[in-house]
Amino acid sequence: MDWWIFPFIGALGGFLAGLGGIGGGVIISPLLILTLGDPLQAIATSLASMTIPSSLSTYLHIKQQAIDFRSYRKMLPGVLIGSFLGAYIAKEIDQEFLRTFFGVFILFISIFFLIGVRKIPSGTKKMTRSAELFLFGLGCATLASFMGIGGGVIATVYYFLSGISIKSMLGMTCAVSMSISIIGALPLLNQVDLIPFLSIAPTSVVFAFLGFKLSRNIEGNILEKILGMFLFSIGFFLLYPILGKAF
Repeated sequence: MDWWIFPFIGALGGFLAGLGGIGGGVIISPLLILTLGDPLQAIATSLASMTIPSSLSTYLHIKQQAIDFRSYRKMLPGVLIGSFLGAYIAKEIDQEFLRTFFGVFILFISIFFLIGVRKIPSGTKKMTRSAELFLFGLGCATLASFMGIGGGVIATVYYFLSGISIKSMLGMTCAVSMSISIIGALPLLNQVDLIPFLSIAPTSVVFAFLGFKLSRNIEGNILEKILGMFLFSIGFFLLYPILGKAF
């Protein structure tokens, strides 16, 4: 595999993540599955790569005092359990099933963006109850760690469907994504491919800022369509070999 493909993946993942306002893992992880061919190695490398940009995002939100640490402490036990649980499941599960699950998930997320997520009212509710925060952390971390993503896109879908204000939870989502990336990567460190990791982490940070700046000049519904079409293409390519066997 040519080494230049990995900085390109980091740049593309970071740019589209900044453009669409979601974590880069949902883009980088499936691209690594397609290029590396090993779903577990791709997930481990994606989680490790996301530790740097997610930590930077969390730091920026801390400086703006945008993180409710009281609620985060209630969520953290679920995040800890879920991150390790998701990584363990990924290690033990059949790799073809893992690829299929990821493909279906990406297709679902792509449709969510294509129909226009901003047309769904986000409401004004906030998560405050301890049990709700724990279960959210547990579910989000398990699913995110299992797929090698930070969890931002999972949180976004949950907030919209639950009528929770995304703005009120944005800092929390960054902190949770950072925790999932760091904790989820630990059990999979021996699976991390160093060349993609060293290439993706810095380029994703730089291009995420570029994507964020460009997003200010593009209408929200256009951003959603761009991201949705790209994710749909990735999901299709992930599932194509499996569909070929079935038919």
